[in-house]
Amino acid sequence: MQAMMFIALQRVAIAPMLIALMVLVMLASGAIYQAQRGEVPDRLVQRFPPPPDLTGADTEFASGAASP
Repeated sequence: MQAMMFIALQRVAIAPMLIALMVLVMLASGAIYQAQRGEVPDRLVQRFPPPPDLTGADTEFASGAASP
């Protein structure tokens, strides 16, 4: 009986860790997705403004080729 209780307690203790790990993976995945698209949160831009001589596209998803 004691062994069964120990196993049950181990399984209950592992569940929150797995949930936290899944949340962290989802947050990291979202951050990587934003970084690949070149997106920066507004609050981060307010805190660390870009240099005035930085040149970039004024349109979203701009590319070198003109669209038809």
